[in-house]
Amino acid sequence: MSSPSQKKRIEALDYLRGYFIVVIIIDHLERWPSLLSVFTGKGLLWSNASDGFIITAGLLVGYIRGYKARDTPFKDIAKKLLLRSFWLYVWSVLATLLLFSFTTLFPFPDNVPHYDFAANSFFDLIHDTILLEYIHPWVYFLHLYTVYLLLSIGAVWLLRKNLWWIIALCVVGAFIYTTFATSPWIERAPIFFIPVIIGYYLDAIKAFILNLNKRKMIILQGGLLALFVSTLLFSIGTVFLPQLFPETLISWLRSIFSRDPINFIVVVVAAIWYIGLFITFHYTLPFLKKYLAWLILPFSTGSFSAYTVHGVPLILLMTYSPFPDNIFMNTIAGFAAVVAVLFIIKLPFIKRVIPQ
Repeated sequence: MSSPSQKKRIEALDYLRGYFIVVIIIDHLERWPSLLSVFTGKGLLWSNASDGFIITAGLLVGYIRGYKARDTPFKDIAKKLLLRSFWLYVWSVLATLLLFSFTTLFPFPDNVPHYDFAANSFFDLIHDTILLEYIHPWVYFLHLYTVYLLLSIGAVWLLRKNLWWIIALCVVGAFIYTTFATSPWIERAPIFFIPVIIGYYLDAIKAFILNLNKRKMIILQGGLLALFVSTLLFSIGTVFLPQLFPETLISWLRSIFSRDPINFIVVVVAAIWYIGLFITFHYTLPFLKKYLAWLILPFSTGSFSAYTVHGVPLILLMTYSPFPDNIFMNTIAGFAAVVAVLFIIKLPFIKRVIPQ
């Protein structure tokens, strides 16, 4: 018999988080053409798995550390957020130093991220990494999440006081700031902190939706799915078949979705696609549980350990897997990367030392 906490668990979020990690691993491998690009979009579409992962993290902070723990003493929640932020910081530094040292000191191909030791010393790398000024691209989210968890202490306090609008104003301020200056963690802050607010009020939002009559429910979900599918197909067409569209349109879309900086339209599209995927996963849960739980759920429960260690098998596969232009070999390499990371995160040692 399942416990009340298990019954209340939003299972679609668990599967979404695991799915996003799998997609990130495949995209970071960068072995194209591949049949797996059908499921990943090669990281080139208007929104990507990193956006989805950040949204999920924000929702869970708002829901678990905010709403569900609202009766827990605030100092206990602050301590948990601070401790998790600290360990993610430690592993973002360690992973960056280890990956860059490994890939630079040995003759790996150019498509494996390197550090320019010709222009900088190893002490420069240590200095920049400790200050979070330079992070390996394969563990970049650890840097963002370290900062966001620290800021979440204040966000949770504000939500407990029903001062969500202050967080919303800060999000607006982040949009304004990025029009004048560049800061990766500030640009992506709306993708994290808007979901934090939604996560805190998730039960109320869910209750409102469930109280809609059947006709309104169908219209709402059907409209959101139609918006998701239509924008997704349009994105696929303009990214992979640009010759079918006017050059002026393609140029405009590239300027909008270049993600430099991340703008309001990118955030809106990320939200639409996330909701569309959530609805899709919600209605396909029986299929996912029966056939894909063995693969997706370990990446969900061990999402941060998977993200931290996935660079190791990627380096080896990018270097030693044969026939890099063969679609079938690249597909096998993608599957191999996912299975290798799955094996690593199940090791007892990894479970003990790296945050799950």
